[in-house]
Amino acid sequence: MNKKILFYIIIPLIILSGIMEIIIGFNLNNGKEKIYNYSIIKNVDYNVNLKPNKFYSEAVLPAEKYYVSNSISSVDLKYLYNFEGSNLANIKYNYDIIIHLVVNANKSNMEQKEIWTRDYEMLDDVENTVTEENTLKIEQGTSIDYEFFNNLVNEYENTYNIKVNAFLKIDFDISYDIVINEENTKHIDDSIELKMPIENDFTNIERNYQESVDDLVLINTDRHKGVAIMLFTIGCISIIFGITFSAYLIIKTDRNKYLKKMKYILNNYSDLIVTVEEEPNVTGLQCIKVEKLLDIVNLAQQNRTSIIHYVLNKNNESKLYVILDKYAYFYIVSA
Repeated sequence: MNKKILFYIIIPLIILSGIMEIIIGFNLNNGKEKIYNYSIIKNVDYNVNLKPNKFYSEAVLPAEKYYVSNSISSVDLKYLYNFEGSNLANIKYNYDIIIHLVVNANKSNMEQKEIWTRDYEMLDDVENTVTEENTLKIEQGTSIDYEFFNNLVNEYENTYNIKVNAFLKIDFDISYDIVINEENTKHIDDSIELKMPIENDFTNIERNYQESVDDLVLINTDRHKGVAIMLFTIGCISIIFGITFSAYLIIKTDRNKYLKKMKYILNNYSDLIVTVEEEPNVTGLQCIKVEKLLDIVNLAQQNRTSIIHYVLNKNNESKLYVILDKYAYFYIVSA
């Protein structure tokens, strides 16, 4: 087989296949298996109840509007939370609703900094368990006394003679454990967050949550461990073989080049060359390296002297010396 094809194509392919086998083995050994997938849909419906007034013909305004803050009496919320899994499971869950009143300093030359906060539980913790179900549906209503919070912030401003930025953060927090099987339980923490400014001329309700979520549950699996070990082993052997054989070819090629050069030199200049077993003692002489073979040959011929041949490294490197008076000229024969 052509050495170039072997060196530049076959061996790289062997090494590459070894790397690929190790990668595949690693992926198999760290394999994941899907055991459960689920989807979640969240939403909040609400109406805004107005205080008695002579301007609005309706007592209740629909969602997704801007509202005059001082016109609002309360806000009715209805939370809708739907969970659906791929398999039957036991689901233990609990949820609550908390209002966080946040009051920030109102200064144009400073960042929004909290100066007062208070939490209000709108719904005590609700706990429940559903058995052998793949769905969980929660419909929960509550009401926010917006007028109370608006008046409270107004009182805070009047008490301390300051102006503030304030808002309500309404959190529906739910957490649940899905018992998929005896070995695997999925824990989920989720929330529906609403934000509503207060003590401004106008207000609205901002939705800060993802309305739908699709996810799956993965577990580590070792069922392919035997195959992974086999691929690791074959991959390592392939890489070691490829590198070792490449080194062998390089050494062999260098040796052949060296032997070919020495054969040419010995055949053409045998009458000038004397091979010695010990390197000549050139202590005290000025050593000069010549770059061309013909230069060392011409020196020997012109001065009617011998070329001393000493093997530095068997089958790999030799030195050819011509010693004249105080000078030792040498030429290195190598691959």
